[in-house]
Formats: sequence, structure tokens, C-alpha cells
Amino acid sequence: MKILHTGKSALRLLRNLKAEMSDNRAAGRNVNVRPDDTWLVSYPKSGNTWTRFLVANIIYKSTTTDFKNIEALVPDIYQHSNYILDGIKSPKILKSHEYYDPRYRKVIFIVRDPRDVAISFYYYKIKMNKISSDMPISEFIKLFLNNHWVGNWAEHVGSWLGAMGESESFLLLRYEDMLSDTKLAIRKIANFMCQNLTDSEVEIIERASSIEEMKRLEISQHDHWKPMRGSRKDMMFVRSGKSGQWCDLLDESSLNDIYIKFGIQMRKLGY
Repeated sequence: MKILHTGKSALRLLRNLKAEMSDNRAAGRNVNVRPDDTWLVSYPKSGNTWTRFLVANIIYKSTTTDFKNIEALVPDIYQHSNYILDGIKSPKILKSHEYYDPRYRKVIFIVRDPRDVAISFYYYKIKMNKISSDMPISEFIKLFLNNHWVGNWAEHVGSWLGAMGESESFLLLRYEDMLSDTKLAIRKIANFMCQNLTDSEVEIIERASSIEEMKRLEISQHDHWKPMRGSRKDMMFVRSGKSGQWCDLLDESSLNDIYIKFGIQMRKLGY
């Protein structure tokens, strides 16, 4: 039998294995932060996954980004422990949904119309078997506005804009603008990340990160992406990728309630 580890090497391996076993909780808010980390931050269901694909395809041009490797390229702090994240070589690019954290020094912040955020959240919760597909969306909106699952949209967005909105190390991207001119969004991200891109590379990145391509990858790789394991396969995580769905799906009462709750911040952002 071949001996793989002896002496100090074996002891070091054993310590590492024990450390990993004892620290298997997701890092989340308690994530260890390095000064050279770059953060992709958003309120949930605001386009963070799409932006992760864009960033990964910008930074790792020689790698085909998909759902099998996205957690290695742009890790989600809610899917990995600090032990795992600390083992990644700097500089890291990490996904977060946290409120303002002063430790985050370089931030790409994605914001989306909260009316569409609520719709995306509704279908996501059904896919993840967290609510029944029979729940009316109007009932879901009431729970959403009462912070039943996550924090207040306006407070979350406001925490970042208020603290970092004028900083050169803060890039604000509106999801709707990214959809209408994806090439411009790619160039903004690339410039922020100090990456030079040719027109041809921008074209390639746009195609490789398109909603259509992400849907194709999701169908074939659903079970390979940790966040989707155990979710409904008859529903897509990557849905239409459109804006303005609220016009057709939300009733007047729900729209009024959203505007009463978030109107001040919505107006500031052009919603």
C-alpha cells in the first residue's frame, strides 16, 4: 500500500481536515474580509447571478463560465465557509447580499426596480418549495413588504448609496440599464476591474453571459449548482431576464403598497 502522507505532513493534513469539519457553516455576515477583495452586492433577486457570469467571463477569459464553476470563480458567501473562502488566492471576487459593511472596500452594486424584485422573489420561493404555487402574488407582496424573508429593500439600497455612493471604489449598476445596453455594462465593469477588452471580447462575453445561454446551462447543470439542489426542476432559476413585468403581474393595490414603502428611494433611482 502506498503511503501518501508521513510525519509532519500527515499531522498538517489531519489538522486541516478537522478545521474544515468544524467550520462548515456558511460565512455570511461573518465572512473574513481582505483589503483587496472585490464585492458584487445587491438586494436578493436583483441580477447578481447574471452579473457574476459577466464578471467571471471578463476576468477569466480562458475559462468557460458555467454553473459548475461559478462558485469557484465568484464565490457566494452564503454557500461556503470561511475555511473554504480563506483558501482562495487573492484578489477574490465575492457575492454578497449584505447591508452596508465598512469592510467592503471595492463594490459593484446592482440595483433593480423593487416591483420586479418582488416578482422574481415570488417565483424563486415557489421554485425552492418555500411557498405554495397556489399563493396569490398579492398575498406574497404583503409578506415581502413586511420583511418576512429578507430586510427592507429601501433600507438595504440606501445603506450602500448613503455610505459609498460618491466613492470611486463603488460602481452602481441599474439592472434595467444593463439589459438595455449590456455592452456598455460590460465595459463599465471591465474598467472598474482594470481590465482592457477589445470589441470582439465584449461580444464574446455578452453571448457567453446571455440569459439564453444561462438558461441552456441551467437545464444541463441544475444538479451541479449547490444553491439549486432539491429545488423544482419544472421551474427555471434563470427566468425571462426582463424588466417591467410588474406592469402585467401586480395589481393596483400591491403597486400602491410598494410605492408607499419604497417610493422615496425608488424616485432617487429613477423608478
